Amino acid sequence: MLAILIYVLTGALALLLGFVFRPRQYPLKTESDLSHSIPGIFHVYYASKFLHPVKHAAKNSGIEEMFRDMDVRFDCSPLTDKETITIKAIGDLMIRKDLVGEGSKHLWDEVGEYAFQGDITIANMEFAINEQWIIDKTIRFSIPLSYALPLLRDGRYGQFDAVSLANNHINDSLKGGIASTLQHLDHLGIKHAGAALTRDDVDSFPIFEAKGAKIALLAYTFGTNGIPLDRGNEHGANVIRFNALRNSDYDPSLIYHHIDLARKRGANYIIAMNHWGIEFEYYPVKRIIDRARDLMEKGIDLIIGHHPHILKPVEKYTAADGRTCLCLYSLGNITSQTLPRAVSNLAAIAGIRLEFGTNASGVRIIRPTGLELMPTYFSYAKRRGRRDNRIFSVTRAQELLSTNTLPDYYTTKDIAGIRKVAGEFQTYFRQRGVIVK
Repeated sequence: MLAILIYVLTGALALLLGFVFRPRQYPLKTESDLSHSIPGIFHVYYASKFLHPVKHAAKNSGIEEMFRDMDVRFDCSPLTDKETITIKAIGDLMIRKDLVGEGSKHLWDEVGEYAFQGDITIANMEFAINEQWIIDKTIRFSIPLSYALPLLRDGRYGQFDAVSLANNHINDSLKGGIASTLQHLDHLGIKHAGAALTRDDVDSFPIFEAKGAKIALLAYTFGTNGIPLDRGNEHGANVIRFNALRNSDYDPSLIYHHIDLARKRGANYIIAMNHWGIEFEYYPVKRIIDRARDLMEKGIDLIIGHHPHILKPVEKYTAADGRTCLCLYSLGNITSQTLPRAVSNLAAIAGIRLEFGTNASGVRIIRPTGLELMPTYFSYAKRRGRRDNRIFSVTRAQELLSTNTLPDYYTTKDIAGIRKVAGEFQTYFRQRGVIVK
């Protein structure tokens, strides 16, 4: 009891200090975003970042300059027998119990048509679905299906083709929650990657067939928030310690194994959804960049990152074998849970265009030829006395603001937030060659 009291008081003090002290201009070196097992200074640092995200990369790292100078344009040399495939990717689907019913009626109005009109639409599902053990805490989520449905599908536009379950919340209600989540998704017809009930299932992952191409979807998480996987169910989530400070604590062998399996099963394009990185920092740290590049060298073609609760830049990377790879380090939260800063409600829907065809040498190849980002802003508000949560397109909102035609359901807070995140996107996240929708 005393230990719990000390923990609560430490957390409260950290949050209080976070209001008073802004974080360092440059990030501290930490393994975990939350550092929940280490009281004291890391709680204070986390709380301060929660309130005032860190906008700069480590000093003298060259990371900011690398992203600022990066040109995300692609080779478009002619292909014959060409097919175009579009992948739509979204970051973290965060729960809100007030999405049920009227609260989500207009959730996807502005962005749903774009989000769900890909050949494959994927996202990270940041919760477990478990009717038998409902948990709705600040950092622990196990929810009924009614909470999840508004996030997973829209009656007008469709639903996600697949979700990643490899994240730090999939084990929040232990093995029962993993089992229940898999069962519900199977019933809904939504494919999934990153969680399993048996050891054999660890090697099961979706392979989509799209216009003649076979696209594999893999998923991994840095951890499970310090909640151990049940004994005998250590395979319940694909845990890879992406954030580890030391390389000796980072073992990507499971990913290498899955890359080999995907190729053997006929996949000619491999996507990895990685739950990784440090929260509330605008730039990925060097060790994450190094590990991303290693995975792309080993055969991953596209990395979709999530978890930092904030948007991060994109890297175009050319592997030694000539493949053009992409790493989207974090797409942010498409919806959010009690995050106070406007930038924490900034996300992006990514549209990755692939071409599958025969090159001048007669070789059948698949390659990226375009990247779009639709910046979004999540609004949780009451409108006309009712809860009404919406995902706004930042670009569309700016256009409406410029012509004084903004609908009256935009609140004063929405307008201020959208103006803020539009400036942040332009300054930190807009890159050459990326089409902004």
